[in-house]
Amino acid sequence: MENYKLLLLQYKPKLILADHKDFDFIINETQQQWLDNEINGTAVFIGVLKLAVVFPTDTYTHISIELVMMEDMGSQLNCAYFHDLISAEAWLYEEI
Repeated sequence: MENYKLLLLQYKPKLILADHKDFDFIINETQQQWLDNEINGTAVFIGVLKLAVVFPTDTYTHISIELVMMEDMGSQLNCAYFHDLISAEAWLYEEI
């Protein structure tokens, strides 16, 4: 994940598509806080305009991802959730 943070800082994307449909890992509270501070905080810092999240099929993993986005920094991002890539991409490229 540290590499992801470095990539955010290097390329400074304005739109992010987080495809977690095959993600099968429950993010614990410590990891949620780290992700919020380090990844979401970096996304806020570089000015990400939109973050589309494609949910995994596992309910518990789905919830753990939502909890990360409800933390301090995550709540500052314009984030939307989807069940498929096509809908996520369509939302990302709508008028900003």
